[in-house]
Amino acid sequence: MNPLSPFTYYRRHKGGTALLAMIIALVTLAVGLMVSVLDSYVENLYLDLAYLHSLASIYPNEIGEVDPGIAAQVRDHPDVERVIPDSWISIQHPALVGTSRVRVFVIPVAEMPGLLRTCAQRVQEGRLPVANAAEFALSVDTARALGLRLGDRVSRATNPNYYSALASEMTLVGLLDQDPAAEKRNVRLGLASYEYITGHEDYQPRMNGLLAVARPGRIAALSRFLEALPDKQVQVETLDLQASDIAQMGSILYPLFAMVDLMVAGVAAVVVGVINQIAISRRLPEFGLLHAVGWRKGALLRRVTGGTAVTAALGWLVGLAGMGALIALGRETVFASRGLEWSLSITPFLYSLPIPLTVVCFAVWSVWRVFGRLDAVAIVERGKLSMEENGKQHARRSSARPLSSWTFYLRHRRRGIMLVMAMALMIVGVAFPVSILMPIFDAQMPSIEYLRYVSAMWPGARSDLDPGVVAQVRAHPGTARVIPVLTFGFGVTVPPFNTVRARLNAVSEDDMVYLMDLFGLRVLEGRLPRPRTNEVVLSEALALNRGLHVGDAIGYPVDERDGCPYEMTIVGLLETDGMWMGFASLEYAQSHELTAGYSPDMFVAPGAEGKDSLDAWLLENVDSSATVVRTYEEERREIERYRLGMLMVLGVVELLVALIAAMALAVLNYIFYSQRRDEFGALHALGRVRGWLTWRAGRETLTATAAAWVIGAALCMGIAVYLQFTMFVPKGLSMDLAGIAPWLFTLPIPLAVAAASTSTIAWMLRRLDAVAVIEGR
Repeated sequence: MNPLSPFTYYRRHKGGTALLAMIIALVTLAVGLMVSVLDSYVENLYLDLAYLHSLASIYPNEIGEVDPGIAAQVRDHPDVERVIPDSWISIQHPALVGTSRVRVFVIPVAEMPGLLRTCAQRVQEGRLPVANAAEFALSVDTARALGLRLGDRVSRATNPNYYSALASEMTLVGLLDQDPAAEKRNVRLGLASYEYITGHEDYQPRMNGLLAVARPGRIAALSRFLEALPDKQVQVETLDLQASDIAQMGSILYPLFAMVDLMVAGVAAVVVGVINQIAISRRLPEFGLLHAVGWRKGALLRRVTGGTAVTAALGWLVGLAGMGALIALGRETVFASRGLEWSLSITPFLYSLPIPLTVVCFAVWSVWRVFGRLDAVAIVERGKLSMEENGKQHARRSSARPLSSWTFYLRHRRRGIMLVMAMALMIVGVAFPVSILMPIFDAQMPSIEYLRYVSAMWPGARSDLDPGVVAQVRAHPGTARVIPVLTFGFGVTVPPFNTVRARLNAVSEDDMVYLMDLFGLRVLEGRLPRPRTNEVVLSEALALNRGLHVGDAIGYPVDERDGCPYEMTIVGLLETDGMWMGFASLEYAQSHELTAGYSPDMFVAPGAEGKDSLDAWLLENVDSSATVVRTYEEERREIERYRLGMLMVLGVVELLVALIAAMALAVLNYIFYSQRRDEFGALHALGRVRGWLTWRAGRETLTATAAAWVIGAALCMGIAVYLQFTMFVPKGLSMDLAGIAPWLFTLPIPLAVAAASTSTIAWMLRRLDAVAVIEGR
């Protein structure tokens, strides 16, 4: 064995080398899995749109058929191979978070084989539906996720969450899968008979659209043509349009996960760096001798860091291998049972790469600090780092409370600061992304605040509200007033990179005054809109969010985020109490050529019986597929479901981070406490039982973790307050600094670290032999 080989030390100290490699491998495994799960979530969202790689869809804005002129333009376009009538429905199936939508093409039976060829699909089992039959075919993955087999019958009554679009009972007659002879592309879709759906009374009235199948290689050109069609007449679905929402979501989640990744990499680097420093302190005679015989400090640095780099690379590769194995196992079990894909992409590799790089960089820095004070003569003569250190040693005063939980950390400040700050940074890394996400959910609450005062009705499957239903609601004794309203969207920016929509309501002059009084609003600046004018009044928060003032214009084409198809001039600002609201003239909207055909929604104001009883009656007697009823509680629950889904994803991330922190810092604590065997051996010899020693060590660990939690929480609060007044308040928004969710996310890390550290120390103390310690054995 070559004694001067840079790897001799690591081969002779296999236990320490394995420990370093294991820490890096576990961190790599956890980070890789965390990012890979996110990657899979985004991947499956794209797979739900995979059918758009070869075709696009066009639908009218209202119940009925696509405008004949536009339909002729689509058919005659040179990039269109063929046009297929479609009256689509959708089926939901379980997903990683919540449910996922699968498109069921309702097309003529004669067109089904051609559409399958376009989407590179085939019938794996069973057959295709026949004309005028209550039958459907479904992708095999989706059928597996729903637990369906050939011959099963389902409808809205079977499960309203999954089959809400199936008004009648339909039978599964075919399972679809990828065509092995075509280009490999996993497409999720279903097929049903156009003749049956469009002829069945339970599915009427309907919006019947078109599928435009692109010529080979021309889907991009076809998409550009369709996207240029007038959106006041048709709705267009292309891959670029649908994928933009997924891309926006990815732009939020990936940076947040990167932040957690960097925090975890930093902690791993600190842990490995400390272990390296302990190893270097034991190798000082070796380095001093080599330096004395002519080795330069740079060569010694390369010798040490080279071994660390190889160990880090080995641990990184082991972690990646474990990640690949777990992904393969998860793909065949959990994901396959839900009809989901879990592919191994390059993203987890890129996110895990900072871990070994940070470890090596921190090792180089810490080793160079030691070698900067390297004195070969002092090491050879005295075994110490330098001669000057002798003059710098000062006797410390004896502590008045030598058994206090703080004594050890106060006498070893660097060690205590390192442990505390490592945990604090990990707490910030997990809690801060949650703090950033919360305003995205909270920003939706002001947009539904009006529902505390009124209920809302709008058409469901129909083009407009049934006059008989409206008359029934108006005649109900719990109704004080029914108000026609045309609603337009208003884009609101939510930092750091999200947009939500508020409501601008076009109402009549009398109804505007009534709603102002009902909502408790007053004009802060300017005036209310005059009837039959393109004027609008906004709440102060909405104007502040967009930097708007009285006299500015909104609407299309001033800002493409706004849902109003014509320009409107701001003539006033409203003072509101946590409500996003805007009013415009209903008379002008109904007379404008772009919105004259729009069907109004209805606000239902409660009478003396109160809103709760009115909401209950509306939901029981009016809410249906033809008339949608929305109340405050319904909208709040929907937002809460979305919030819960995102918090579950972040919860999985934190569990992985907590596991990393517990294992890494428990190893570090074990090393530190193993260096205190003399102290614990002496206390044991003086009569302190192992239980008392374990409690003392656990008390010290709990003290450190409590301090880390306080510091981490203070950092989170400081960052949140800073963002509140620099980013959110200027946009008319507010972070809920008193919300409990971010603080709950701070708890698992210190608890896991304390539990893991205390258990490993207890295991060490069980093997403590006081006599052997006293005798120096």
